[in-house]
Amino acid sequence: HLATEILDPLGFRWTNFGVAEQDVALVAPGHTTGKPLPAPVAKAFKIAVGGTMREIIPFGNTPLFLTGVVPSSNLVSTADEMSRFAEILRRGGELDGVRAMRPETLRAATRECRRLRPDIADGFAPRRWGTGYMLGNKRFGPFGRNAPVAFGNTGLTNIAIWADPERGLAAGLISSGKPSGHREAKRYPAL
Repeated sequence: HLATEILDPLGFRWTNFGVAEQDVALVAPGHTTGKPLPAPVAKAFKIAVGGTMREIIPFGNTPLFLTGVVPSSNLVSTADEMSRFAEILRRGGELDGVRAMRPETLRAATRECRRLRPDIADGFAPRRWGTGYMLGNKRFGPFGRNAPVAFGNTGLTNIAIWADPERGLAAGLISSGKPSGHREAKRYPAL
């Protein structure tokens, strides 16, 4: 479905779960950088994902992981294709004449279903959730201040996609570094 309805009609090459075996060497490897997470956060992270950053990042670079289909874990893309996908979201489900999703499906996915609960991915900062996306907020959130209409998702640190129809913004961000407690980790919130 992903290939026939979205990727192929839009000419996307990379945005998919895993890659073909011959493309593994073309994927930028992830790297753990910075200091270890604080003990309580590290413990919660290990329970949530099954290992520490230093354990899971190397596994994410293996051909086994990169050629498999691991929902919510091994989507491989480029910043260009992620940004184009974010633009689909910003435009209500359509880009370049290709309808990737119905507007009512997108509205349902961005309807708030969980309000301001602490989220482990943000160091237990409160976050609003829709049924399919993280949601922005007026005061704070993963998509900046005064962004109540923004929505998207952050991956495993420094990987994100978001759209803000109200501000006319769409973005895809990728970094191969997986920092924690590192000065470079502040680049994402600054952006």
